Amino acid sequence: MGGYGSGRRPGKKKQDILPYVDLRLLRRKGALADGCVSVLQWFRKSRYIGEVQVTVAEDQIILEYQAQIPTQHITQSVNLTYTPCYFGGVRPWMLCPGCHRRVLILYAGSTCFRCRHCFKLTYSSRNEGEFDLLLRRIWKVRRKLGTTANLTVPIAPRPKGMHHTTYDQLWWKAITNQQKLFKLMEENIQKIHNRIIS
Repeated sequence: MGGYGSGRRPGKKKQDILPYVDLRLLRRKGALADGCVSVLQWFRKSRYIGEVQVTVAEDQIILEYQAQIPTQHITQSVNLTYTPCYFGGVRPWMLCPGCHRRVLILYAGSTCFRCRHCFKLTYSSRNEGEFDLLLRRIWKVRRKLGTTANLTVPIAPRPKGMHHTTYDQLWWKAITNQQKLFKLMEENIQKIHNRIIS
């Protein structure tokens, strides 16, 4: 068997563990007007973990937050850039202070904001196994259909305003994925059973 240091190495950090500033959220709230000041609060598992004050100045936003080191108050300015849209208007972007990429989301590190490339972050879905992937897909479809994530609860009838074809497609997708999930569970139980017997 393997010796000291063998086995799987820990992967990259997941992007959903760090607090972040999302430019799309600020734009939806109307908080990108010049001179606008807003506060974004961060929660993890419904527990408050901090906040950042966002002040918009000419072609830049100023982020003020309390770093993980309790005595350190950080103020960082991030430049904004704009790209034209095909049907008129412009799309705002933040320029990452580390690598100067155009990004929509910056993550809060211990002393600064950077993009996911600078912090070498990955998405949680990239590390999912087949079981977790199927479960996440089922939950996503069931949410769209207005049903709980509990697989023992039948899928709700068509929500008001949803087209019949859309409902039928989502219903079929949920049922197909549930069948795949149950088959996978059955195979895993059979493998465990065979190991116990032998």
